[in-house]
Amino acid sequence: MKAIEQLQRLERIDYQIYNQCTGTPDDFARSLGVSRRQLYVELDYMKTLGLEIEYSRICETFRYGNNKKLKIFCSVQIVSDSMARNIMGGYSFNNYFVMRNYMH
Repeated sequence: MKAIEQLQRLERIDYQIYNQCTGTPDDFARSLGVSRRQLYVELDYMKTLGLEIEYSRICETFRYGNNKKLKIFCSVQIVSDSMARNIMGGYSFNNYFVMRNYMH
């Protein structure tokens, strides 16, 4: 569930930045339930995706500088073991985690 929570947080960050309603960095971090440092980690990650994020002291909000917006797609499906082998290149999903943990 951690991955889904992270995606949901990215969606909330994107929504607030796109609508220019983040408030100050401290307010923004507090509204997301993260530290100010973690907020900047998330923003840096978004910048690596190609988003330009800037902060306006006059408006007290973060905003996008390049008219781009983040779009997140997430899909969860239940698949048969044979389909999982095709997806995982011969390993079933359960065996992948067993082998991965065994190898480390």
